[in-house]
Amino acid sequence: MTLAPDGHLAGTGHCKNVQYGERWDRVGGRFPALAVGLPARPSGAVRYRGARTHDATLESPMTRDRSGEPTDWVTRAADDAVRHAGEGNRVTCASGISPSGPIHLGNLREFLTVHFVAEEIRRRGIPVRHLHSWDDYDRFRKVPFGVDESWNTHIGRPLSAVPDPWECHHSWAEHFKQPLRDALRELGCEMEEISQTAMYTSGAYREQILGVVGRRDEIDEVLGRYRTKQVETDDEQEAAALEDSVALDDETAGDGLARFPFKPYCRGCGRDTTTLTSYDDDTTDLAYTCDTCGDSYVTNLATQDEGKLVWKIDWPMRWAYERIDFEPAGADHSSPGRRSPSATSWWRRSGPGRAPRGSATRSWASPA
Repeated sequence: MTLAPDGHLAGTGHCKNVQYGERWDRVGGRFPALAVGLPARPSGAVRYRGARTHDATLESPMTRDRSGEPTDWVTRAADDAVRHAGEGNRVTCASGISPSGPIHLGNLREFLTVHFVAEEIRRRGIPVRHLHSWDDYDRFRKVPFGVDESWNTHIGRPLSAVPDPWECHHSWAEHFKQPLRDALRELGCEMEEISQTAMYTSGAYREQILGVVGRRDEIDEVLGRYRTKQVETDDEQEAAALEDSVALDDETAGDGLARFPFKPYCRGCGRDTTTLTSYDDDTTDLAYTCDTCGDSYVTNLATQDEGKLVWKIDWPMRWAYERIDFEPAGADHSSPGRRSPSATSWWRRSGPGRAPRGSATRSWASPA
């Protein structure tokens, strides 16, 4: 994979695309420029294919001052992650992204921040994994420019259930996963992948969902401290990230069922445009009506898998399930009232463990 003169990555493959008014073919075509500004691969470095083989030119010593304190963010984050995991335990560094659109430099930062920290931990001889969650069970939020307006009918469905308008993958989510996988493989970024569609629909989180629902009043009390806080920024890029972020999806007015921590996808039309009408704690039956198709259904949280936890609960739930020790967060999740501060506050008070390092207190992608 090479950088074309126009600033895109030239690639191989057979994926036709129509996005943002541009049609291209990956045979001699172009990828969005993930690698712009990255240093060239060191001379003699191994190109990773299959099992990882280290090259000495890729490794660098830890950077510390005379007192032993780290002077760079990678070393500092690695120290915190190892400390969080506990001596002798495997360290889990996590990344996550919604495959909702074309790959860009922000995606690269999400992955490589975690990759650098995991590689530093691995260099120390400590067991570590880079765990990546594809948030493909997130709702399809909007139809981008260049896509037929008929795709508006899929808004509210999981990304994994939206068809690929370019007909080269079985879903919208897979269409945007693959070029990112290809680019990361070329950069030597290896990771263990998890599909959140697979996790939720397989029932993997049933116990966690029932636990959250059973403590919903306690959780809502903590989250309520952050709901009135608004985000103001003069930075155009940050403002755009906040506007388009899933971190805003959980801001629902009302009490009781309006702030129920679980959101079902409609059994009839597959959308999340559902209004809850009742919940029975004894039977775990959750009744709802779909605002789009008008149908009404009852889903059982103990035996059926037809929805997901809302974002501010979903994130810390996964911290416990996967035993996460390090996970960075962007401005859209770290701002007051958004997902990271409220989730971390609830976790410190009520969760079964400590919030992972890097989740709320700072952006580890910043060298400051």
